[in-house]
This record gives sequence, structure tokens and C-alpha cells, in this order.
Amino acid sequence: MFAGASSSSRGGSTADAKPDLVQWGLEYARNFIEDKLKRPSAEDLLVEEDIKLLPKLQPRIAYLIMAVNVGVYAAGLVSGLIDGSDAQQDYFLALAKTDAGVEAGEYYRLITANFVHDSFVHLAGSSYALATVAPAIEEVLGWDIFLAVYLMSSLGGNVATFTFGDALTVGASSGIFGLIGALVAYLWRNRSLSKTSEQLNSIVGILIFNLVLGGIQDTSIDNIGHVAGLLVGAYLGAGLSPKMVSSIDKHTIQESLDEVKPAEPVKLDVMHVSHKGALRRWAAYASFAATLCLLAAGTVVTRTGQLPMPKGLDLLSF
Repeated sequence: MFAGASSSSRGGSTADAKPDLVQWGLEYARNFIEDKLKRPSAEDLLVEEDIKLLPKLQPRIAYLIMAVNVGVYAAGLVSGLIDGSDAQQDYFLALAKTDAGVEAGEYYRLITANFVHDSFVHLAGSSYALATVAPAIEEVLGWDIFLAVYLMSSLGGNVATFTFGDALTVGASSGIFGLIGALVAYLWRNRSLSKTSEQLNSIVGILIFNLVLGGIQDTSIDNIGHVAGLLVGAYLGAGLSPKMVSSIDKHTIQESLDEVKPAEPVKLDVMHVSHKGALRRWAAYASFAATLCLLAAGTVVTRTGQLPMPKGLDLLSF
């Protein structure tokens, strides 16, 4: 680049330097144009992250569910402060899953029970799960799959306890176990991913906490609901969770790497997210919800010999 200038400083004429400078300018321009027009090399393509997950959307549904749980619990405390402990107990029993209530046509209990907690410790455990693990799962699954898994797992857990048990049931654990099941299914579908250690550590703690709590006698938590919620979430996650697929031909990349010979090893797992179609997902939600409702209705008919008309949620008398 500086050959002409150096020769002139050693006594050569300025005219002698001009051909060197012109030649350098032409070569620079040609190299610049070729650099802009050439196909990117494998080294250029792999400078960025080798794994591209879902767009980093702010999780909101997880925190909304936690706020609803806290609000329902606070409303029960307020009813107790205003009208006494009997009113607080009536409020709790009006929302919990009881076999007698469901058999009488109060089908709403199969959903509302998931937002009711029988103690502050119980509420704290659910809130911890929803505040730590659930937001990460929402980012991975997307808000609609996350919400559907939570609600369907909650419904499935309560239908299972109604069908196979007879305990009074409350708590968000069925929905939380469903989210865990969906995450496990997602990881199974995407076994090449490895950046999940922190999430899995939190999940193990929550899983153990809820199973131990569910195994204690004389509680309103039932491991039947836990297992059912886990299975529902795994089923939905296996069918609807996003799939990581290769976005670049690895054979082409390897050929390019053989040419450029990078100094450090380069990962070849360049991927992007492939989602199921929205119409297919919502059709799956509707059909699965209908299946759970039919199972609950069949249990009511088997036990009572009839299917009572649905009764509304009435808390005004408490």
C-alpha cells in the first residue's frame, strides 16, 4: 500500500509513485466490490449465536395467574375480616373441588379449585413456582400454549381427582405439574439443546416440594391431580410445543469450514424455531377440553344417574 510513497522518499520522482497508487486503488476497489457481492462464508455465518430460541417476549401470563391466585386468597381473608371466620370458610368451600358440589351441577369447581389455596404456605409454594420457573416455560412455549397447558392440566387434574378420588381439592399444583410435563416434552423433542440446567434445578425443587406436600395426609392437595396434570401437560407439549429445526445445510457448512480452517472449533447446530399452525393448536385445545368435560359428565351420570344443569358461581351470600 505504501510502496510508492517509500520509493519517492528515497529520491525517486513523484511520477514514479503514481502507477503504484493507481494500481493499489484499483485493487482496493475490486476487493471491496467482491467482498460485498460474494456469498458469506461459513465463518461469517457462524459468528452469531449457534442456537436461536423463540423471540424474547416478556412473559405475562405466568405473573397474571399468580396475581389471580393472590387476589382470590386475599378476597377470602377480607371476607373473614368483615363477616367472620365462617364466611371465610364458606368462601373457600364455594370454590374448592368437592365431589358433592360437582355432582350437584357446580362444574365450575373443576377450574376454580386451581386458584384457591388453603394456607399462606400453600399459596407461597405456588407463587414461587409461578414466579421462577413458569416465566421461562412461557418464553419457550409461547403464551397461548402456556395458557392452554396450564388450564387443561388444571382441569385434567381436578377431573382425575373427581373420577378416581373423593378428597376436597384446591391448589395450583396440577397446572404447575402440567407446565413441567410440557417442558419435559419440549426438551425431549429438542434433545440437542443443553442450556436448561438452571431451569431443571428449580423444577426439581418444586417437584419434590409438591410431591411431599401431596403425600402428607389431611391436606387438600392430591397426588392424583399432580400425576394427571403432569401427563396432560406432557401430552400437549409433545404435540404442540415448538420444534428446533436446522436452518442451514450442515454438509455445505462443513465444506466451507474445510476451506477457511478456523482457529477454534465451530458448532454446526444453527437452528430456528418451527411452530405448529395456530388453527391446529386452537382446534387441539378445544377438542381436548371437550374430552375432559365429557369424562367429568360421564362420571357424574355414573354416580347420580342424571346430569344436573350447570349451577352458577354465587358468592354474594357470603
